[in-house]
Formats: sequence, C-alpha cells, structure tokens
Amino acid sequence: MTHSPKFSVIMVDYEGSVPDETLCRGIQCFKDQSFQDFELLVYHDGPRSRPYEDIIPSNCLPQNVQFTCSPERRNDWGHSNRNSGIFDARGDWIIHTNADNIFYPDALQKLANTIDSESWALAGRKSPSLNWDAVIFPIIMVGYATYKTRLIRVPEHDEKLRLVLSGNPPLSGHIDIMQFVMRREKWLEFGGWKDKRKSSDGFMIKRFAEKIAIHNMTEILGEHW
Repeated sequence: MTHSPKFSVIMVDYEGSVPDETLCRGIQCFKDQSFQDFELLVYHDGPRSRPYEDIIPSNCLPQNVQFTCSPERRNDWGHSNRNSGIFDARGDWIIHTNADNIFYPDALQKLANTIDSESWALAGRKSPSLNWDAVIFPIIMVGYATYKTRLIRVPEHDEKLRLVLSGNPPLSGHIDIMQFVMRREKWLEFGGWKDKRKSSDGFMIKRFAEKIAIHNMTEILGEHW
C-alpha cells in the first residue's frame, strides 16, 4: 500500500519570474525541514528554456520532489497549475507556495504538531486532528508596507521592510495562500482551485472560512518575498 504523506506542498513557478538562486532557495527550504513526511510538487507555467536539473543542484532537492512543466504558458497567475496540484496530490493536507517564498526549517513540524495537538481536546473535541479543516499561520511580508489599510508592495522591494501578516481575519488583501493549509479532501470537496482571478486566493479563503473549522496559529512560520 502506497504511503500518503502528511503534506503535499504545491509550488508554482514562471519562466524568468525569479533568479535561479531564489528558486533554489525556495526549494531547498523544504530539504531543510525537520519534518520530512511530505511531497513537493513543482509546476512550471511552461515551457521552460532550461530543465530544472540544469538550475538546481541535486544537494538542494528534498527526497520526494516532482517537477511538471506545462507545454504552453497559461498566463493565469499559476491558478491552473495549483488546481492540477490539488488533484495530483497524495498528502492529507495541502500547502501552497511560490518559488520565491520561504518556510522556516521547523515550519512543517510545527504545523504537524498543531494539527495533531491533544490540547485541542480542551475545546471539547475528542479527536482534534479530525475536527479542524484548515490552519492559518502568520508570515513576514518582505518588501511590503501598508497604505490606507491596504497591503502594497514597495516598487524597489526594499528587504528592510518586514511586515507581519497574521491572516486573521482571512480577507482578500490580508492573507496570502502560503498561510493557508487545508485538508486535501476539503479542496476536492470545494472543486479545487476554480477561481482564476489574480487575487483569487483571498476570495476563496474568505468563502472557505465561512464553511469550515479553522485554527489560527500565532507563530510566524515563513516569509513572502
């Protein structure tokens, strides 16, 4: 019987969207995870001019990584690829990320601990890992600032600007998809990534939050670049 990993991490990539070093960093952060019960599914909005093998050193790759390149560029901000990842995933929980984002080395371990925490029984739940449908955690937005209650990216993308985004409440413009971890069965129940708008993640998460049980963590687990 094939083992189903705890997490399926779905990463989208675009030709020339990030420098090679940044892409390598985004992938290596998963090799460096203290918790290794996951698969990494990388989708490129293709076609690629160079194969991943020529860009990413083998010592930067996690054990369970799979690369998929689209034959044609879809130009829908990676949403079609995210949708493919949801249906290809084997993990119990799905994490979405981009090639330039970073998860701290203990991020997946802390997510797993939170999902399985017996302390949730204090809320009257006998089997905590079977009650929460999603988890939201804070991240640091690098090169972003707020302007009139809106989140904006500084044109120079100044790395000195570091803004904490809690994801609570989960409203469009106030949460990024990398902060939202949901059961794969729920993604399938909702029909996958059906919304193809540029900021569809915020709109979808808001709708999900109205229908499912979500646990909000307080510890920062990664960075959005």
